[in-house]
Amino acid sequence: MSYQPKPLPFNNELNGISPKTMEIHHDKLYVGYVNKRNEIEQKLETVSKEGVNGTYHEYGELKRSEIFAANAVVLHEYYFDILGGNGEAQGGELVEALTKQFGSLENWVNDMKAAGMTARGWVVLAYDFNTKKLHSL
Repeated sequence: MSYQPKPLPFNNELNGISPKTMEIHHDKLYVGYVNKRNEIEQKLETVSKEGVNGTYHEYGELKRSEIFAANAVVLHEYYFDILGGNGEAQGGELVEALTKQFGSLENWVNDMKAAGMTARGWVVLAYDFNTKKLHSL
C-alpha cells in the first residue's frame, strides 16, 4: 500500500513564514519525498537480494534511500504539526535546559543552524541518555 501525503494542518498563513515557503516545503519537498518513498518501496518488492554486501548492492542502495525518504516524510509531518505561534521562545523546561547547556538560547540556535548547514537532510535536537546532554544532530 502506498503512502499518501497529508494536507497541511493549518491554513498556510503563519507569522514569519511565507505561503510560498510553505507551498515549496509541502507541495514540492514533502510530496516529492512521499512519492520517492513509494517508488523505492515498489522497487524493493522486486529487487534481488542475492549477493547483498556492505560495499555496493542495489538492494542496499535502495534501503539507504528508503531510510532517507521515510525520515524526510516523518520529519516534514512533525514540522508541519508544530508550526504556529509568534516564533518567540515561550520559556519552560526545554529553554532552561538549552540555556544551561549552551550558555544561551541564541548559542543553541547558532549551533542548530551550523549543524543544519552541514547536514544531509534534517537536523534534530536529540537527548543522549548516556551523556545526559542535548545535541543538534
